[in-house]
Amino acid sequence: MCASDGTGEGSIAGVSSLLLGSILSAGAPACPGPPPVYVAVLIDDAAVQTRTDFSLAQIEAMRRQVGGPDKHPNLGFYGHRFGYTVDVQPATLAGGNCVESIKVTVKMALSQRVIEIGKDLLKDPCLFSIAQAHYQRHAAADDAVFVQYMKTIEPTLRSAQLLPPGSSYTADTLDPKAIEARVRGAIDASLEPYDAARSAAQRGVDTKGEAEKMTTGCPASSAPENRHT
Repeated sequence: MCASDGTGEGSIAGVSSLLLGSILSAGAPACPGPPPVYVAVLIDDAAVQTRTDFSLAQIEAMRRQVGGPDKHPNLGFYGHRFGYTVDVQPATLAGGNCVESIKVTVKMALSQRVIEIGKDLLKDPCLFSIAQAHYQRHAAADDAVFVQYMKTIEPTLRSAQLLPPGSSYTADTLDPKAIEARVRGAIDASLEPYDAARSAAQRGVDTKGEAEKMTTGCPASSAPENRHT
């Protein structure tokens, strides 16, 4: 209640104070609806290197230790590492606090790819060549499954709900880590079928025909003859 001196100035001052208080309590205008999320999936498929760091006996010991398949003479192995990174970058308009868009970049990597051939086979070029060709087939099968799987990631992320519910979409309240967690959750949910497809592709390489090449493909070969089906 404002006292008036008869000129009306007290009433005007009171109304102005009320208006100012209303504006301050309302705060800044709310940001518009959810910003668009742009997804980019990059593939890093490393080249395969051939090495001869272990003997046949060491390779066989490693196979037994990890419980690997025993469908042909163990002349070597193919190995790799699979992983991915996620980067979330919100963008705001110049001078504003509302998030205009969000860029999600996922980098899928098939790295440290190596074919190891038992160094004993350096003395047996014929068998070395057969072994190398066999494990190159394993690497090629791995490539095929990896590329096919990568094609599913982008549409999977585009259809997923990547923004946390109830977000205000301002730069100081929207948490990129929360978005990253949702991206990783969507990717991890698809890894189980990928692992199954990769295992099936690797088993498909280990045929009886491949085993026969390793045991009878070279005359007077030094290949182990007692470990194949």
